Amino acid sequence: SRPVFLLEIMFGTIRRHQNWLWAVIIAVIVISFVMFFSPDVKFGTGGRRQNTGEHGSIDGKPITDKEFYPAYHEARINHFFRTGQWPGNEESAQDTLKRDAISRVFLIGKLKQLDITVSDEAVARLTRERLPRELSENLGRFVKEYLEPNGSDMDTLERYLRHETGIQQLVQVASASAKLLQPREAEMLYRKENERLQVDVALFWASNYLGRVAVTNDAVQQYYTNNMAKYRVPERLQIAYVPFYASNYFEHADKLLGDRTNLNNAIDQEYYQKGPENFKDEKGNKLSEADAKAKIREDARHGFAMMEALRKANEFGTVLYNESVLKTETFEKLAADKSLEVKVTEPFDRLKGLEEGDFPATFRQKAFSLNEQQPVQFTPIRASNTVYLIALKRRIPSEMQPWDKVKDQVTQDYKYEKAQQIARQDGQSFQSNATNALKQGKSFADLAAAAKVELISVPEFTPATSTLTNLDARINFRTLHGVATELKKGEASHFIPLMEGGLVVYMRDRQPVPEEKVKEEFADFLAKLRAYRQNEAFNQWFRKEVEQARVQLPQKEQPQARTTKG
Repeated sequence: SRPVFLLEIMFGTIRRHQNWLWAVIIAVIVISFVMFFSPDVKFGTGGRRQNTGEHGSIDGKPITDKEFYPAYHEARINHFFRTGQWPGNEESAQDTLKRDAISRVFLIGKLKQLDITVSDEAVARLTRERLPRELSENLGRFVKEYLEPNGSDMDTLERYLRHETGIQQLVQVASASAKLLQPREAEMLYRKENERLQVDVALFWASNYLGRVAVTNDAVQQYYTNNMAKYRVPERLQIAYVPFYASNYFEHADKLLGDRTNLNNAIDQEYYQKGPENFKDEKGNKLSEADAKAKIREDARHGFAMMEALRKANEFGTVLYNESVLKTETFEKLAADKSLEVKVTEPFDRLKGLEEGDFPATFRQKAFSLNEQQPVQFTPIRASNTVYLIALKRRIPSEMQPWDKVKDQVTQDYKYEKAQQIARQDGQSFQSNATNALKQGKSFADLAAAAKVELISVPEFTPATSTLTNLDARINFRTLHGVATELKKGEASHFIPLMEGGLVVYMRDRQPVPEEKVKEEFADFLAKLRAYRQNEAFNQWFRKEVEQARVQLPQKEQPQARTTKG
């Protein structure tokens, strides 16, 4: 139950050698594992799922303990090499680890089937690539400091490195066609991806057209009649909950911190490991060393307090689980018997409510999963500063609001919808006129000025740009990007309708990438593109092999719903 930064101290050396934490081949394999071995993927023919056994099956044969467990321990080391951390014990992390183990069993089998053998020199080379020099030349130290404290050993490491070297060779063979990419083809793609686009956008926002909307009582009443479902209050819940506040366990956290004789050293290591420049206040200003270390200590204190809150919540959850008749009244009585505070939320629906307080999204999700048969959630729900156990207090049916209560909102909605229609009509008209005028050599900026249309210049971007800052929040950059990249210089797009109205995109200029930038970046681009093509080729091969081998994951037992007796 130590805070994260204390657990990460042992990885100090590793953190200073980030270059060995990631390799293209690992990325290829991991992408494939996630894609092809996710819980929802089923392999085999005819849609018929076989008896997979405890660890799944390959080609109809159950994976044995002798095959699975060595691969499982290799998968743990692989996770450590990729992330610098050992996999957690939570169910999702263990499920992922087990799928990775099945993947390794499959690939190790392919190495044997294809008679791929690796030399000691190749294994040594991979070791040097994956480990910093001082550790690759002293594997005993690496094993003692990093593996043995986490349940691994030298034999597992050597087996992992030999298999991983073989898998690299397998990937090279399976994706050999990817290397045929010609530099000229790649250069054309690089130049296209890095053109500098200079774009103007004509805006037609509904909010600018509200003054042109005529409002009459009959029109608003008719709008209400046509949209009554919009003003119906949805089903709401009230939830009884027991909060376990982290602040109630600070005294416990202080005692745990006080018992650690190396606390100051641990804080110092965390400070220098993350870097002084990464500790900032709420305004983004760099903290002094003293303030930064105080923050580290306070974060650890909070972490310990939350762990204790979670432990207490689990204790009460166990009491609830052991009850034969589990109703909300039982929940409240047991809480009172243990002197635990029970609170009740204000009514909330699936989208609104719970804005006040430290309620995470999972609180709402778990609340709406409750019903009369299962009115209590006895698994703790964790928030930033609080842990909750909850029970269904009251379910409030959907109801229609009276006209007097919604009249103002209906009027506002009516005006906005009509303004939206006018904005779009103006936008479409402007686009049609501008397209014709541009062919006659007229300026897009002059056309916008003459029509009194709002015009903005978008910050320069390229086809490879994925995000853009300083852009009007109402403009979806992905939409803008998709339209702009297809435009020629001096060309306007079609009118693009948006929730707030719409817009027209104009390509003011497309500048080629500077030659000095090509010289500086192309070699790296070519290497990455070849790696990407290699990934794609390997994934195609991997999918085919997995399907032919009818790889099956073990079937998980479906938990039976708990019912209330009596």
